[in-house]
Amino acid sequence: MLLRNVYADKDRQEAIIKGSDMDWTIVRPSVLNNKARHNTIQTLTDLNQFRGGSISRENVATFVLDQVTTDRWLHKLPLITW
Repeated sequence: MLLRNVYADKDRQEAIIKGSDMDWTIVRPSVLNNKARHNTIQTLTDLNQFRGGSISRENVATFVLDQVTTDRWLHKLPLITW
């Protein structure tokens, strides 16, 4: 109940992005932490496979910056976690 409006806003924002003519990738990090960066991360597009987890802020930043030079996740919504 408390997050109903938050999720409704998220859904509207994503619909606007998906409907645009721009190149886009919507990165969905799991719970953020301040731990050191891992060399490998798990990237999921099927959220049914997600069983919880966390990811460092450094890993998220690296993943996002990597998307500037690749189209691997173009027009997709990857969830990233350890």
